[in-house]
This record gives sequence, structure tokens and C-alpha cells, in this order.
Amino acid sequence: IKNTIFSTILFALFTFSTLISYLTFFGHETDKFNKIIKSEINKLNLNIFLNFEKISIKLDPINLNLFIKFINPNLNYLKTDIPLTLLKTNVNLEFLTKKKIVIEDITVSTKYLDLIKIRPLLKKFNINNQNLKLVKNGKFKINNLNLKLDENFNILNNYKINGDLNSVGIKVSNEYEINNLTSAFSYTRGSLLFHDMKFNLI
Repeated sequence: IKNTIFSTILFALFTFSTLISYLTFFGHETDKFNKIIKSEINKLNLNIFLNFEKISIKLDPINLNLFIKFINPNLNYLKTDIPLTLLKTNVNLEFLTKKKIVIEDITVSTKYLDLIKIRPLLKKFNINNQNLKLVKNGKFKINNLNLKLDENFNILNNYKINGDLNSVGIKVSNEYEINNLTSAFSYTRGSLLFHDMKFNLI
């Protein structure tokens, strides 16, 4: 009997360590949590509707975090479609004891977005509406947006964005317009910077 108990414990430890190692180095893709994740998002009532095929899970056993990457995500925020190329988040494993999901941060990348169609959404981020009205056309994409969250899922003010503008037209005045503006941009703590800017002034 002792040998049987010892063998069972040894097998359980081997299985557990193998699972931890697999999740740490390779990760695992599954669609079994889709309904649960979508239900939790709806409970938060954040005006967010998220669809995805499945998730990829990797484990950080040292910091007790789960890295969750959404496969083929589609996001609708405030009734505005936002085509994504990347959506991933870190979930603290404290939820296993506190019975509360703790999301530390979210990382987002997008495809190109039409500046005119996305204008109502940009107003929600306190971008000056008068400046937005000067934009005639163009598009932009977010290469990396990192959002830090508190325990109530509120976005902290230390978020960072970097991306690209393409084919932007701006009516500077009744006499002058900027056409075909291209530029990289970054936003950190209220500071918006443009890099490698090119445009035509007519």
C-alpha cells in the first residue's frame, strides 16, 4: 500500500511539473473559456464587445501570471469597429485565492483605422474636437498600446501609445492644406510626439 501511495504521489508531481513546464515554455491554445471570458466582459459593462476564435495561454510561474493572447480578435468599442492585429493581457493568479480576476495590463495593436470613422471614439480620449474637425481624411494604426489597469479595471493614466499616420489631409486654414501626411507618433503621459513626418503643403 505504501508503495502504491508513493507511486501515485510521484506520478501526480510528475504530471503537475510537466504541465507547468509545458505551459511555461510552449503554452496552450483552447476555445473552452470563450463563453466565460465574453460573459465576464459583459458583466463589466464597459461598452466593449469582443469576439475571438480561441486563446493562447502561457504561464509565468515566477511572477504568478498568466499571459493570455486572443486569436483573431474583433473588437467593437462604443459601437465603433476596431480591427485588431494583436490583443493580449496578463492575469494575476491571485484570482485563485481572492476569487476575483486581476488583470494587470492589456496590449493592443490595430490595423489601419479611418480617421473620419473613428473620430467619435477619439473624442472619448479628450482629444480636442476643433483639431479633429481640421482632419479631412487619412488613416492611422496603433503599433502598440499598453494599458495599465487597477483592481477595478479602470485605466491608469500612465498608458503608452505608438503608431503610424498615413495619407492624412488637414485643412490648416482657408488658404492652406496639408496633404499626404505620413508620420510615426508616440503618446506618453499627455505628451504627443511625431517622428519622421512628411507632407505636401498646398
